[in-house]
Amino acid sequence: MFVIKSTGKPYINPETGNPEMWDEKPEGYLTWEEYEALHPEEQSEPVPTEVTARQAHIYMHRKGLLDAISEKFNTLPEPAQTEAHIEWAKATVIERSNPLVKQIQLMFNWSEEDLDQMFIEASEI
Repeated sequence: MFVIKSTGKPYINPETGNPEMWDEKPEGYLTWEEYEALHPEEQSEPVPTEVTARQAHIYMHRKGLLDAISEKFNTLPEPAQTEAHIEWAKATVIERSNPLVKQIQLMFNWSEEDLDQMFIEASEI
């Protein structure tokens, strides 16, 4: 919530954590930089929209899920089963918006946050 006091700069109200606009920095208020330095856990990390297949496969291996994906694919009816295996094995990029990724999310009962975290962690490999 923004509280408009003027057309000045935003400063963080230390009591509410909300930005307010002021011409001059009020006593005890924080700049964005000061606030972020004190609250690094509140900074949201952007979620990658894609990772390489190498990153995704290594991530799944590290989580002990690489074999489980193949087993889950084996439960699909044909031709979806073979197509899922081919796509997972041959894709060079794994896109967050790919229907196969949604299928994997459902197979492992992952929330949107779980899937976001997977993409964040995989992108760091």
